[in-house]
Amino acid sequence: GYPENKIMEEDFLFLPLLKSSDFFLNSCVYLQQEWNSRDGPVKNEIITSALCILLYIIIDELKTMESNVSDVTEVTRRYIEQNYNRELTLTQIASEVNFSIYYLAHIFKREMGVSPMQYLMNCRMEKAKELLTDTRRTISDIAAEVGYQNKNYFTMLFKRNVGITPGKFRKEGPKGRSGERP
Repeated sequence: GYPENKIMEEDFLFLPLLKSSDFFLNSCVYLQQEWNSRDGPVKNEIITSALCILLYIIIDELKTMESNVSDVTEVTRRYIEQNYNRELTLTQIASEVNFSIYYLAHIFKREMGVSPMQYLMNCRMEKAKELLTDTRRTISDIAAEVGYQNKNYFTMLFKRNVGITPGKFRKEGPKGRSGERP
């Protein structure tokens, strides 16, 4: 176990959002040390002043992040489009773009209208349609190429998203594609 009253990085859920997380964590450690070493009204004044400054820094940092939201979405979009054929999780994507899972999912959905994982599936389906139209590769090969190792799972997702099976999509050509879902 950890010593009592020890500030741990995991205690601050928004810490990964802050560029200056070392400063933040060190400030909290300082506040804890000051709290433990002082008594009386001076203790409250010092702690209150330090907390106000720290709060100001956090708010300023979050405002800066909000103004760069489009950059976060663009980097995420680009990462998904370049890596759609790999097995990806939201955790991996968030790690690659250096944001928390929750923040990334919220901002991406707000700006793109779909979650990052839905966007990943949409990219995969678009590439699959392209491969079904432009190549004679097997459906199993196409499923693997777009990131699905299980052909049956790929077929189920394709039908759910496009409205017809991959085989029917390939067979019917332009006529089969007119029934696609948005």
